[in-house]
Amino acid sequence: MRKFLLACAATAGFAGAAHAGNLQPGSGTIFNQAKPGEAIVRLDGAVWAMLGYGDSTNDKAVVGGQAVKNENFGLMTTLRLYPMLDGQTAGGLRYGAFGEIRTNNPASGSASRTTNTMFLNRAYGYIGGDSWGRIAMGMVDGAIGQIRVGDFQNFGQGGLNGFAPGMIAAPDNYIWRFPFSQGGEYTHQKIVYTSPSFAGFDMAASFAPSTTTNTTSDIQNIVTGGSARQATSVNGADANRYRNLFVVAARYRGTFSGLGVAAQVGYMTSGKVSVPGVARKGLSIFDAGATLSYMGFMAGGHVSTGDFNGSTSLSAPGEKDATVWLVGASYKNGPWTAGVHYLDSKRPGAFGNNAEMKETGWGAGLNYAWAPGVQTFLEFVYHEREEAGVNLQIGTGPAKSKVDGTALIVGQVFRW
Repeated sequence: MRKFLLACAATAGFAGAAHAGNLQPGSGTIFNQAKPGEAIVRLDGAVWAMLGYGDSTNDKAVVGGQAVKNENFGLMTTLRLYPMLDGQTAGGLRYGAFGEIRTNNPASGSASRTTNTMFLNRAYGYIGGDSWGRIAMGMVDGAIGQIRVGDFQNFGQGGLNGFAPGMIAAPDNYIWRFPFSQGGEYTHQKIVYTSPSFAGFDMAASFAPSTTTNTTSDIQNIVTGGSARQATSVNGADANRYRNLFVVAARYRGTFSGLGVAAQVGYMTSGKVSVPGVARKGLSIFDAGATLSYMGFMAGGHVSTGDFNGSTSLSAPGEKDATVWLVGASYKNGPWTAGVHYLDSKRPGAFGNNAEMKETGWGAGLNYAWAPGVQTFLEFVYHEREEAGVNLQIGTGPAKSKVDGTALIVGQVFRW
């Protein structure tokens, strides 16, 4: 007789996951856990409550002839829900589904509670077998995102890809330019295969035909260039879309006399939407990461380099290659986790400017899981951005081609 279980258990372990893409409660708790003839259904959730301090170049500006200024401190809260299913037929075929539902960032003011909506960030189903791997389809992380190594988002709430940058004023609040683990990659519908591990090796491959998200129809008029499935368009903005994105990746993990070794390599390639008079190159990105770990310590790094303009944005012919690299270290001892990472990004930036956008930053964090389902964290980030000939100052004040920001947050996350 087929059994259906409904569970809503607190999760005691935390991975210091990032707000942009790393947090997937349940992927290590119920997936591949169902026994033959059994299905497990869960609704996990998480609430973050944070007090933050931020200071950046763009906290002060001149708007409409008047000087305006941000407050340096504030509160941040957010909710996420994770419905999930994991099952196995009597014959051994595994299947399931996963969703990630987030609250948005509504307009300011007391009325924002009535405009706050929720949206899907991930939504996919899968089938698989213990001997041949898993096939997933939907809004899901691609091949590199599935088996990445060395991105060091395992402290605080993700460091430079966490919540702390939310206390820094735009446009210098985000420098995480890796082409994985960010919304421009995992929210696009795709099909992805991940293999089982053989002698420490595993691999993954994925294909995304376009940049469409969770939808059963584009509905838009093709003439306006509004359809994400268009191969050609008259809309200039569509030139920045990739199409037919292929990704492959492989990983090795092993332990030698207590020393853990992990390494991953991957490659991304894509076509582009053709727009008359607008020249772009498809994505062509080499990606790699590696770590060494021993007795709770871990050190290593990650790099992405090739034809892209940060994340999954396309670059123009004649522009220099983009390179994003990160080095980091962490230490875990029981309920405590501490870590630090440093990121350097160089990318084409503004089209036709012929001057690279240079971004650097570092983050540090501390976590303490003091009770089942509860974790206290402290996180600090600093980053700066510079591009000659481009005004990065908001408002109508003096032009600035270099901006920077600093943020510190302390908070708690409650997970169930």
